[in-house]
Amino acid sequence: MPAKGNPVEDLHKEIDALYAILAGQTVVISSLIRTHPNYEAYQVDLAGMLEVFLNGPLARTLSEEQRVKAQGYVEVMASLKASESPLSGLQKMLRRD
Repeated sequence: MPAKGNPVEDLHKEIDALYAILAGQTVVISSLIRTHPNYEAYQVDLAGMLEVFLNGPLARTLSEEQRVKAQGYVEVMASLKASESPLSGLQKMLRRD
């Protein structure tokens, strides 16, 4: 059985890994948004999916703060345009706090 490290350091490593995964996902999602062949349909669908999320079972598993952050992230990602850098959505979301 592997030795356990300092719990606080372990938690920081896990948070760092989650942040890295979020940044990577943001790059992928940003690319998909920026190259979407039917941007208007994407916008309409995303607005509908956000409402489903906010009123559905997934949102009920999150705290109010997490729901607000998730909604903010979706709204920032929805505002991406083809000229923006892939990480601009993540940067905007982090500045909202």
